[in-house]
Amino acid sequence: MKKALKRASIALLLLGILSSCGGGGVADTTLPEATDEPSITEITTEAETTEAPKKTEDVMIDSISVLNTAHGVGSHNGKTATSSLEFDFRTGKIFKSTELIGDSSYYPRLKKLADGSYIMFFQNGRWGPDIYYKTSTDLAEWSKPVPLFSSYKSQWGDTRAFATADAAVLDNGDILVVCCYRSLENYTKKPERNGLMMKRSTDNGKTWSDEEIIYVGTTWEPCVLQHSSGEVQVYLTHTAPYIALYGYNNTIRSSGSAILRSKDGGKTFTPNVTAAPFEADRVMQCYVGDLNGIKIFNDQMPVAIELADGTIAVACETQTIDKKFGISLGWSYDNFAVPLKIDEVGPKDRETRFITGVAPYLAVFESGETLLSYTRGTLFRIRMGNEKAKGFDKEILPMEGKATSLWGALEITDSHKVTFVTDYQPTPSDNNTYSLLTMGSCYLNHDLTAKRMTPTLDGNGEDWKDNRDALFLGSVSQAQCSFRFACDDENVYILCQRLDEYINKGEDEEVLYLSCSDGKFYKLTVGCEGVEQFMVNEGGQYSRKDADGIKCAVALNGKIGKKGGADNGYSAEIAVPRSMIGFDGMLRFGALLKNKDKDGSFENDSFSSVDLEKVDTWFEINFD
Repeated sequence: MKKALKRASIALLLLGILSSCGGGGVADTTLPEATDEPSITEITTEAETTEAPKKTEDVMIDSISVLNTAHGVGSHNGKTATSSLEFDFRTGKIFKSTELIGDSSYYPRLKKLADGSYIMFFQNGRWGPDIYYKTSTDLAEWSKPVPLFSSYKSQWGDTRAFATADAAVLDNGDILVVCCYRSLENYTKKPERNGLMMKRSTDNGKTWSDEEIIYVGTTWEPCVLQHSSGEVQVYLTHTAPYIALYGYNNTIRSSGSAILRSKDGGKTFTPNVTAAPFEADRVMQCYVGDLNGIKIFNDQMPVAIELADGTIAVACETQTIDKKFGISLGWSYDNFAVPLKIDEVGPKDRETRFITGVAPYLAVFESGETLLSYTRGTLFRIRMGNEKAKGFDKEILPMEGKATSLWGALEITDSHKVTFVTDYQPTPSDNNTYSLLTMGSCYLNHDLTAKRMTPTLDGNGEDWKDNRDALFLGSVSQAQCSFRFACDDENVYILCQRLDEYINKGEDEEVLYLSCSDGKFYKLTVGCEGVEQFMVNEGGQYSRKDADGIKCAVALNGKIGKKGGADNGYSAEIAVPRSMIGFDGMLRFGALLKNKDKDGSFENDSFSSVDLEKVDTWFEINFD
């Protein structure tokens, strides 16, 4: 049901974006400000009794973007069972063709820079021939495209074209961008006219060095990583050695993945490959069969991350001889100290084609959770794994119903936030040349450790300023809500902060699912006027429960039934007596966010990994 509601609501967002595509810039999905001045009202309820509204000077309705500011490296190692991603619907964007290079933009890559700004690289065609970049300070407003690698005539008189850029921001703030170059006229015949090119910026992308060849030989889709030792690593598809031996094969190009290393910040690389047999250091390849008496290996389009314990995880796209594609993973525990031989399968610890799909990308949160993105069925997908970059079993489709994708990428843009970029083809096909770019952000939800405190129940979250760990809901509509927790000797406290451009009495609700140790779970419904219902589930049966003793204070920013701005909404502080829910120090929590907008559209939103009827899938809230 949630997926169906997502498709409907995201389709409405897409319709609104595309209908506004007459002008330049990123499509603006922000609703206009309300004509009425917003009002801020505090409402206090105990059970179902409401006091007269009281005026207050201000109210803090914090966006999820300012919460979860604590950084705990490895904080959730071994505790990722309920960790999940939640797409932030408000961040979904489609770039217009007037803000790209026409309507044929592909292969985006996003990086957060040393000064906190962002840079995005992309190419002006499915195979290039030119690479551009855009910059932003906030992921919302972007500069015009600037050319970075532009095609030209080489010394042999053929056209040198560029494609598939990736980049890394080094410890010193330098940006290293590496892309493929190739001869348009002699790509299949002259592997020595193809290779990898690099540029550097020392001023956050304002200026760039001259281009520099770092590898000679046919290759594609590199990945740049700086190891914790400071070593700069460039991973590449390693097909050139087989072309040198057997020639170019149109059926399948035997390949694996290899590495170039730099000990001096990218000034020089080893091995220094300038001619046949074009061999770098092999790190990952698998045998997929024989063709015309030749052993064929694969594992291409590598992307690598380093985990907190020093393990390097590599994801590759693996193609079989009969053109079936899957995602493979490999792990190295010694920084690929010994290269593979030309016919050796490796690394030893690997999973081959464990997911059907193409175009993988990897990322890792400070807290330990790992992410794998890929495309299957023309849709961009993200899976979450554990701190070992294994167990990728939780999948979300953040652009489902809105965007198709050939190539996408991930970038960790805050401690609990990942931003994705993909290309977007409204009518996907093998020969499609119409492609825009999309982007959006997802927030990390995981088990929390909350504080012991006794907040003032006034609906104003100001006294929660030192209690910032939160869960987030907001993937299917503009309405979104964060949830924070506290306790003292008498009560469990929950702060629900809802941002909603149109507050609808009786329709907009937060349904809180609570479970402790008494073998029951409870369903507490809260709206813009406080507590609406309290129910208990025993043995799979719901019954209404007396809510006397539950206190709730609501502070309203905006007017009920009036369209407001992006900061419209309300803040609800709830106190639930410990004895009413059998609280003994640990709380299991799930939630349902109900929303009805002015246009009549109605959505229910729940956490992507939570089954509201299965308590063991709910988030675990502990208290310090």
